[in-house]
Amino acid sequence: MSRAECGCAESGKQTRDHRDLDLMHRFDEEDLVLVALARAEFAETLDARPVRFVHAHPDGRESTCTRCRYGRTGVPPRRSST
Repeated sequence: MSRAECGCAESGKQTRDHRDLDLMHRFDEEDLVLVALARAEFAETLDARPVRFVHAHPDGRESTCTRCRYGRTGVPPRRSST
């Protein structure tokens, strides 16, 4: 999510037009995401795996999907500050 999108989400106000959905999903649930997008008539338009992939709907909406790996505890791993 970009800083602009984060600010929009945090403030609860729409700061620009949004025609897309940024979706972060668990790495091990990608197949479920793909099925849900296909059922909603979204087709893949960009495959930049392992980083992200994009699906588009015939009406112009898009979904940008980013994988997230979680540790055994179900919490994303922490990045080192070094």
